[in-house]
Amino acid sequence: MNLAISARRIKVKDFLSSKFLFPLTVIDEKGNQSIRTSFDVEEDDEEWRKLYREYVGKGLIREEDYIWVMWGVPVIPFFFLGYLISLVIGFPI
Repeated sequence: MNLAISARRIKVKDFLSSKFLFPLTVIDEKGNQSIRTSFDVEEDDEEWRKLYREYVGKGLIREEDYIWVMWGVPVIPFFFLGYLISLVIGFPI
């Protein structure tokens, strides 16, 4: 459920020019793809972009391929907090 709310599918070329996005689509040296459901807060997004640039250079993926990514800043807690505040305060009319 978390992936459906906070993940999105983008092209590799868009990921390579982004910041604060972490790939959920993991590609190994043979080009096999798998999906992970989370990432470690200690990960460096620049290292992931560097790795994916290397994979594009080797031909394992193309810049036009789609991958799943997630924002590095967990936004779901902020949405939840806003929802709770709106329940307590209510919507002004």
